[in-house]
Amino acid sequence: MFVADIMTEDFVCCTENQTLHDVLPMFTQVHSNMLPVVNRSDRLIGIITKNKIFKVLANQPSFETTVDHCYNPYPIYLRPSDTLEYTRQLFVKHKIGHAPVVDENMTPVGVISTQQVLSSYNILLSQTESQLALLFNNLNFGLLSINTNLEIKASNSLATDNWALKTINSMPLKIRRHCERLKN
Repeated sequence: MFVADIMTEDFVCCTENQTLHDVLPMFTQVHSNMLPVVNRSDRLIGIITKNKIFKVLANQPSFETTVDHCYNPYPIYLRPSDTLEYTRQLFVKHKIGHAPVVDENMTPVGVISTQQVLSSYNILLSQTESQLALLFNNLNFGLLSINTNLEIKASNSLATDNWALKTINSMPLKIRRHCERLKN
């Protein structure tokens, strides 16, 4: 699974010249604690977080402060082609909860959060559980039943369909040797 599969494409950006008064309401438009900061060419130049705004306002309570005084100019960002595992590792390593997703021109194309990453892992886990359940439901008597003459008397469809096992000689050498030892 890739970032492009789970990122939010409905997001807003701010510019470094906007005031905190302008930016704070933008957070109500999105479910994110972070906004990408872009330049006039719509290229990512940083991020601003709700927490950073609150800290700035606590120290210098002026809503007329511009974003350029408090944004992070070195943001962690992702690409749409990055994997879910890479994203998880990046979030853990940098202790972040959101990140902008940018294209090859550094233009934001989405945002992604830890909630989206965790939800995706839940989806992958459910898919894996379903596949394993299907596999084990088809293994109701084992893969093979071999008599003392090393003849296959019964086989599960997984053994015959997936591994083309028709006779003892079509089995891997290691299994054939093990069967020979059991016979003797």
